[in-house]
Amino acid sequence: MLGYLGSRMTPLSCAILLFAACSQPATDPDTSSEPSSVASSAPDDQTQDAPAPEARQTPPSRDGTLAGTAATATVSSETNEAAPVEPAAPIIDAPDVPGAAEQDRVAMGRGVFATSCAPCHTASENGANRVGPNLYGIAGKPAASLASFVYSPALRNSGITWTTEQLQAFIQRPTRVVPGTTMTYAGVRDPEQAAAVVAYLESLQ
Repeated sequence: MLGYLGSRMTPLSCAILLFAACSQPATDPDTSSEPSSVASSAPDDQTQDAPAPEARQTPPSRDGTLAGTAATATVSSETNEAAPVEPAAPIIDAPDVPGAAEQDRVAMGRGVFATSCAPCHTASENGANRVGPNLYGIAGKPAASLASFVYSPALRNSGITWTTEQLQAFIQRPTRVVPGTTMTYAGVRDPEQAAAVVAYLESLQ
């Protein structure tokens, strides 16, 4: 075929064919597939080498704090908030019992009477006379008013009425209040104890 073409071609045609043949680069069968393999591997390399996307930051709120941080703090505070403590019950003072102090005084007077006066006097209603008269209901009465008892002239003529003050004075110092009385007892010198005996006698009504 080349012999046929050589017999038909002119020198100018031969030169053109030779130039076209020299201008085309030779192809290597081993490297002919590289562009496709490189192209196919490019996405994998880009996937592996691509940097991880940065975390999106929450823009700060108007007061300078991060909205996300504030929300987290709110949730945390609500979760960890202690259960409400019930208010303690108010302390209520015990009401004063009417006459509580007086009852204590009467009880004290009963004890003093038992040790200091009972050897000579009774204090029960319609009680018997002893060395001295029965003293039940004596408070507020005139001295020497019990008909069943014989009083000393000094006491009968004293003109005393057994008020609170007179009873206490007589119990503390009998001979000073009624000079010449036959009552030889020296008296209950302690004012508090004497007042307690008076409170006891006044309760016997």
